Amino acid sequence: MKPAPNVPGDTPAERLSNALSMVLRVSKADLLKKEERLKHASERRRAKKKRAS
Repeated sequence: MKPAPNVPGDTPAERLSNALSMVLRVSKADLLKKEERLKHASERRRAKKKRAS
């Protein structure tokens, strides 16, 4: 499981509010692009690990 990203804020409620704002301000195209980049990176790591063993 990945650790939670750092979100600015003094209280848990403020951090939640800031996190939601950060997510809702990002366009769908940007999210899809980032997911695709992460998917390719994990595939490359998996292929590299498979070749090493």
